[in-house]
Amino acid sequence: MSGIAPLPLVYGAWLTALPLTVANAALRSVRVRTENAVPRLATASSRPDHEERTVTTPVAR
Repeated sequence: MSGIAPLPLVYGAWLTALPLTVANAALRSVRVRTENAVPRLATASSRPDHEERTVTTPVAR
């Protein structure tokens, strides 16, 4: 067991440990998906056929 859950369990506070464990799992899943997406995004933007798009804004007169 790792993370936040062991400390509340030492004092018998399993009602505190349970929501913290669920929240930790949710945050970790978002983190893992984000970290896995970064290499794909970096590879996609460095392809030779990748067109760089620039957005021009109108000049106020």
